[in-house]
Amino acid sequence: MVGGDGGGREHRGVGPSGFRIACPPSPGPPGRDRCPGVSGSGRPVRRHPAMKAEARAVMARDAGRRERLVDACVRIVGEDGYRRARIADICWVADIPSWTFYACFESKRACFEAAVASIGSGLLRQAGQAFEQAPGSWEDRIWAGLEQLAATLADDATLAAFFAAALDAVTMEAPVVAALVDGAEQAFARPDHRQGVPVPELRLVLAGAVLRPMADYVRDGRGTRLAELVPAVAYCVAAFVVGVERADALVRRHLPAPRSPLPPHPATGREPICP
Repeated sequence: MVGGDGGGREHRGVGPSGFRIACPPSPGPPGRDRCPGVSGSGRPVRRHPAMKAEARAVMARDAGRRERLVDACVRIVGEDGYRRARIADICWVADIPSWTFYACFESKRACFEAAVASIGSGLLRQAGQAFEQAPGSWEDRIWAGLEQLAATLADDATLAAFFAAALDAVTMEAPVVAALVDGAEQAFARPDHRQGVPVPELRLVLAGAVLRPMADYVRDGRGTRLAELVPAVAYCVAAFVVGVERADALVRRHLPAPRSPLPPHPATGREPICP
């Protein structure tokens, strides 16, 4: 393609076939065509400080919109489920015009996965802190982490509803879930002796064994009673990782001994042994 100056000079940014390959030539005398942001000598143009401040303000505003959309997605998906959730409803709850949604996310699925990653990492962080602060053996600390997870979900109905709806909408093999499972394995590992699932491919099975019963409790309207699941879930994790004997001992340590419904013996005052 020949330039408009008649000198047979080809414009930079335009290939021989006429397709633009970089930036369009700027109008002006020969030697003045250049890419935007590049001076005639080829040096980058320095932006004015006011332009940099404006760019930072735009980025901050976009980050705030993204966070509000994620929070709104948690509420809408928790109430309506993923399939029935609409972008218009998410934007209405976030108080953001619908046409700005795609400036933050390319699709509803992208917004939903961002919400799953945000909520999942938050739950994992709280459970991990309880795990780190708890005394005792590795399985005792796992018990503490699961208690914290159950308590967090039981105290926040919106969060619990999203948790249950999200497990219906994603598979355990989804990249966002697999990333959270990887993070959980690292967070709950012993520093002195790394405790991992004996067969790495079964990590997702173990994660499902922990999360699915909790989601079922929430769907059945028993979200405030999630603590009831901690003994069974903790036993499952401990038996899978450290063996059945240590899992049995864990449950005996944390659950009170069963009491007999029969009254004490009238002569000795001892309670009958509960079978």
